[in-house]
Amino acid sequence: MSQESTRRPDIADETPLQGWKEIAAFLERDESTARRWEREASLPVRRHRADRRSSVYAYRSELKTWRDSHPSGVMTASPEPDAPKERSWIWAAGAATLVLAGFLVSVRTSGLDSVAEAGAGGTGVHTTEICGECEWDGAVSPDGRYLSETDWVTSGDIGIRDLQTGELRLLGDKGSWDASIGEAEYSLFSPDGKQIAYSWFSDHGGELGQELRVIDAFGDKPEWRSIYYNPELRYIEANAWTRDNRLLVWLQRKDWSVGLGFVTLATGELQVVRSLNRFARGATLSPNSRWIAYDVPANEDDNARDLHLLAADGSLEKRLTTHRANDYMLGFSPDSRTLLFASNRTGSYGLWSLGISPAGAIGEPELLMRDLGPVSPLGVQSDGSLVYARSLGSEDIYRAELDLETGRLLSKPRLVDTIYQGSNAGPWLSPDGSRLAYFASPGVSLYTRGAPDKLIVHDLDSGTHVEIQTEGLSLYPYWDLDWSPDGSRIVLPAKDDQGQWGYYEADIAAMTTHKLVGVDKPTPIFWANDGQSLLYSRRETRASDSAYTLMRLDPGDAEPRKVYVSRAGNMARLAASPGRDLVAWREERKSIKVMPVEGGEPQAVFENTTGQHDWVRDIAWTPDSRSLLLQMKGEEDGSEIWIVPLNGGEARKTDLAAAGLQQLGTHPDGKTIFYKAGTTDTRIFKTENFLPSSGGASE
Repeated sequence: MSQESTRRPDIADETPLQGWKEIAAFLERDESTARRWEREASLPVRRHRADRRSSVYAYRSELKTWRDSHPSGVMTASPEPDAPKERSWIWAAGAATLVLAGFLVSVRTSGLDSVAEAGAGGTGVHTTEICGECEWDGAVSPDGRYLSETDWVTSGDIGIRDLQTGELRLLGDKGSWDASIGEAEYSLFSPDGKQIAYSWFSDHGGELGQELRVIDAFGDKPEWRSIYYNPELRYIEANAWTRDNRLLVWLQRKDWSVGLGFVTLATGELQVVRSLNRFARGATLSPNSRWIAYDVPANEDDNARDLHLLAADGSLEKRLTTHRANDYMLGFSPDSRTLLFASNRTGSYGLWSLGISPAGAIGEPELLMRDLGPVSPLGVQSDGSLVYARSLGSEDIYRAELDLETGRLLSKPRLVDTIYQGSNAGPWLSPDGSRLAYFASPGVSLYTRGAPDKLIVHDLDSGTHVEIQTEGLSLYPYWDLDWSPDGSRIVLPAKDDQGQWGYYEADIAAMTTHKLVGVDKPTPIFWANDGQSLLYSRRETRASDSAYTLMRLDPGDAEPRKVYVSRAGNMARLAASPGRDLVAWREERKSIKVMPVEGGEPQAVFENTTGQHDWVRDIAWTPDSRSLLLQMKGEEDGSEIWIVPLNGGEARKTDLAAAGLQQLGTHPDGKTIFYKAGTTDTRIFKTENFLPSSGGASE
């Protein structure tokens, strides 16, 4: 949405249209089309609060101007491409357009956006959006009314969202993020819909680990109880809840080996069924509790995955698919006779089925629906509908010129030419300003198994792109990477093929990557000015020492040393000055602080007056190290850039603002700014009427 539309004086006396119904009527379209145009084509819609779920309104004059400039009503122009290469404005937003490719907009029912598509067999496949911007690691209740969800904004506690009203109600008693480090993950409902099982990640006697918990889904004061905890496990996640009150669990041991088993709720006893290949994921239990299906790479040198079928008692195992494409599990049909899976064997991800029996696969896989897209499954309902999450929108890298003294925008933002448009994270500018590093997702969701992100180095002078080899690593685009002072290497967080986090060094000339140090969880990291030592923040785990520390790891040291201990809150968004002698960070909701890298007393240079939790989302330094650039949460879904002088001068807002703007990089020329912009949100969909009339063998 245009930032200018919030400041126009000529609409001060205009009565706005209230709600999607009035906006759609003015545009002579249905409400789902209006919503799509806002998401994909910057339809000028406003919200009464900075919350995508709040009520909307719009001005007729702005809608008319938008419609006149977009006669086809399908897409708006993006900023100019980065010279000298030319790129169509349609390509700049291509990922957003293709998100619902093949779908035909249908009627709106029960207050939800609905779309319909002709299935592979010619039948009417119906897809409905049931929740916008919801978390993807929960599950829908058996009656389809609620979604189990973690509140990642205020507490990390478990809750349920009413899919009719959109309200999220917290169930646990954790309190705010400041009260405890615990957080809920991977939740699912009991078969009767009255309880929720989830993994609880927290401190256990000085060591971080996961336990299984069960909590009442309803009631004035829901009660939770611990079901299972074993200090020898790194992770344990519930994948299914049987009707005889057992949980199918995926577990990872301290030696990084993986297994599947059942935890009996009444006794807390774990029965391991089978140890698996360490890459196995997506374990799903058939409704009749006879079969477990999962996906795993065909070999350790290939990311593409195949499907496997395992008897629930571990007595036999069958490999079901051997295609060179990427196949990953979605669920079982309600009669337990058919496996449902996603596959890109036609070139894009579709919905496929495969009949099963004790002998293995029956026949060949059948395409049920094209253009399903890269999705994260949330289960198959008893009525045969498939529920899944999908990320919509696009994110790209831009450059602009900004007067760092006055904050005035000197040039229109331009799109940087990347290998894949619409799915990029970064950028990170080399110290001399000649190259950009960024993560690229080749048109897929970050959560799609078998579709790894890529680390790319882009030479701004020649326009060439080089992919750094990261085979066997899972990259994590949400944490910053850092260039060495001489520009020859990059340090970045990643997870290895055994599931262990670590910091890795990428050699740009050799285009290879090797591990520097292992960590429990990734945090922001940067090189010291010697180009050898690493500094990063770490959360202490012991209840008696609840703090965040700035750590320094020098070459040859087995353990890092503490540089600074902060007991006031999270040390987030670490950013080193160009000379690597100063470090800035956001201290939770309180302030922005600056301190010498070698330690000392930090100085608060900017205070939070908004009361918002995520008020500063990124920090960058000006090339002269005299000021900070703060990416601030702006109006509605926008982001603003503020300049904060370190000499005590007044902070001021710049002219640079955009939706989803973050990950700033300043060029040594003192005026060119690189950043990522765009918006993505995770939406929950339900697809119905896709199953064949029969499939698989009888039980």
